[in-house]
Amino acid sequence: MLNLIKKDIITSIKTEGIKNIKYLFIFLISYIIFRDQHYYITPVFISYLILANTFYCDYENNSRNFIKSMPTSKEDIVYSKYIMGAATILIITILSTIINQIFSIFLLREVVLDDIYFGVNSFLVIISIILPLYFKFGYYKVRGLCGFISVFILIFYINTLSMISDKVFYSSRSDYFISYGPLSSIGNVIINFIENASSKYLNLNTITFITLIIFIISMYVSLKIIKSKNSNY
Repeated sequence: MLNLIKKDIITSIKTEGIKNIKYLFIFLISYIIFRDQHYYITPVFISYLILANTFYCDYENNSRNFIKSMPTSKEDIVYSKYIMGAATILIITILSTIINQIFSIFLLREVVLDDIYFGVNSFLVIISIILPLYFKFGYYKVRGLCGFISVFILIFYINTLSMISDKVFYSSRSDYFISYGPLSSIGNVIINFIENASSKYLNLNTITFITLIIFIISMYVSLKIIKSKNSNY
């Protein structure tokens, strides 16, 4: 399994070559465009590109047939993708945080813990949805759909997490109602339902726990898919 992860990293870096510098431009452009949201959107966007590129390399370089010829179990293929996805968002988040902190004097603000929560949680949910699709239908058939789904999840999940964070912070104000652009009304319904059920459990730690459950369930689904005859990976 570690060899599969190493293969993905080496192949991805070699395939991109000098194009790897694009991640620095993405970082800069993201700050200009997203400003305050840059701190959690950028790690998600870069991590998504890196993970998607590993699937692209598997198809473009026909690595799948090479992997199948090796004494590697299908379970290891699934585990390697999920572990790499989780490791990628953590590493990119750390690097992004360090860069943001170094240049914080020139930026809008410093990184806060909520930024890390938002980025890591939303990316784990994204890969929990798109990885089973990649394993089921193949990279080329669903890459556009996965991109659309990822954007939708990012908008909805970050909006919801932002509202939860503020709802907890302003919980003493009974007249407080949050509105954060797209999908905010849906998020408010969810938050009010959870809050009415048990407000003391409404926090980012709970959401992180739920995210990990979704991540594990997704891994189980992917294992079932890759073992089936209908898998296109």
